[in-house]
Amino acid sequence: MINERRLVDLFLKYVQIDSESRKEENFREVLEQDLRELGMEVTADEAGNLFFALDGDEKAEPLLFTAHMDTVVPGQSIRPVMENGVIKSGGDTVLGGDDKSGIAAIVEAIRVMKEEKIPHRRVEVLFTVEEEIGLNGSRAADLGQVRSRYSIAMDGCGPMDEIVVNGAGQANVEIEITGVAAHAGNSPEKGVSAVIAAADAVSAMKLLKVDEETTANIGTVTANSPANIVCSHIRMLGEVRSRDNEKLERQLEHMRSCVEQACRKHGASFQFRADRIYEGYRGEDEAFLAILRAAYEKLGVTPKYGVTMVGSDSNILNQRGLKAVVLPTGMTNPHALTEQLAVKDLVFTAELVLELIRL
Repeated sequence: MINERRLVDLFLKYVQIDSESRKEENFREVLEQDLRELGMEVTADEAGNLFFALDGDEKAEPLLFTAHMDTVVPGQSIRPVMENGVIKSGGDTVLGGDDKSGIAAIVEAIRVMKEEKIPHRRVEVLFTVEEEIGLNGSRAADLGQVRSRYSIAMDGCGPMDEIVVNGAGQANVEIEITGVAAHAGNSPEKGVSAVIAAADAVSAMKLLKVDEETTANIGTVTANSPANIVCSHIRMLGEVRSRDNEKLERQLEHMRSCVEQACRKHGASFQFRADRIYEGYRGEDEAFLAILRAAYEKLGVTPKYGVTMVGSDSNILNQRGLKAVVLPTGMTNPHALTEQLAVKDLVFTAELVLELIRL
């Protein structure tokens, strides 16, 4: 049985240890100590990720569980508040349930497994760094000790009965348009306005919700010319996401084409750079899903399959050859000052991990 009080205390302890991205050291040390007290042989790779494994019944499929140690900002001096079975942030920081809820649930499940001597499959756990700033930890993780074919990121914020089997890929976009400066009062006709070219380009783009699987956005537009000079340079930053990698490529080409046509029309030049941050994935492996369904059903829940437009370590692990999905931990409003987590959902998360481990 999951010990609710102990689990909540562990979660509260973890969220009060600062671990914004690139500043996970203190939390990693505490977590490593907790795991060693449980008898785990923990290793840290060059990136700072933690890995440990428990050998189990070789006839059962091994599973890799992941969760990330870093939080978004503002994540320093978090002071959680408990109200009516819900844990909230103090209102001036995030709560840090993303993803310390996943970490606490995994640690508690393993503690119960060892206390009750529950027969189990081989369990592998990877706690990553810098997930929130580009999935850097999973990208750099040493997977040499991983024997699992299947990976589960305990990092979802959807309904508690949802298995995320389809995740979006993402590309960041940088556009620079260069025109010709001229005096805006005396001789504007001698200039080429980068602003006008950019406006034409953006107005021609399909943006925001492109289709059910694809989104695109221009989030930053920067031009520093004074008001009396025809603007000669503008820089725009955006992104494209799609759960279909071919659609993502088509959207990038569409946006580039819009920029090219607008610049040709106005006599400007341009640079269009697209950086693929991670690929989309589909985790529909029937043998894997059967394991997941069985665990849910033992807890009296019929799971459903979901999709996400949000990146996670599962994107990278799928790229690196594993079949990876995301399971929810109960976090609500992650990355916001209103982030919260219901205790019952945290307990269910730990119970689900325990059922997945159990033979």
